[in-house]
Amino acid sequence: MEIQVLWYVLAAVLIVAGLIGTVLPAIPGVPLVFAGMLLASWADGFQHAGLWTLITLGVLTVIAVAVDFFAGLAGAKRVGASKLALFGAAVGTIVGIFFGIPGLLLGPFAAHCSASSSPAALCGGRAKSVSAHGSGF
Repeated sequence: MEIQVLWYVLAAVLIVAGLIGTVLPAIPGVPLVFAGMLLASWADGFQHAGLWTLITLGVLTVIAVAVDFFAGLAGAKRVGASKLALFGAAVGTIVGIFFGIPGLLLGPFAAHCSASSSPAALCGGRAKSVSAHGSGF
């Protein structure tokens, strides 16, 4: 089997995983689709998708990730999350990027547990206090 075929198969797997990630929140859909497109373009020597196409797709990927990030913060703020909790979740998410999927899933909780009051069940019994309405969030 030729190595180029393996690159195309990997690109297709990334694109399909990205499409699944548009529905499942734990999978970064748009970046995976972009990575698959970039890999496929590289595999064919950039004959079908040139530099400007890839730059445009990259910029759109960054915009989509930023909108998703800020929409999540705005949604949390709208349902009553404190500024400290928002900050902790944002920092945890950004730091979690460098640790892959487990970091993205656990980073916001780790930052939240260290920066704000949260339920002892989520923070391994280290909750500092419970909020006035009793939920701890």
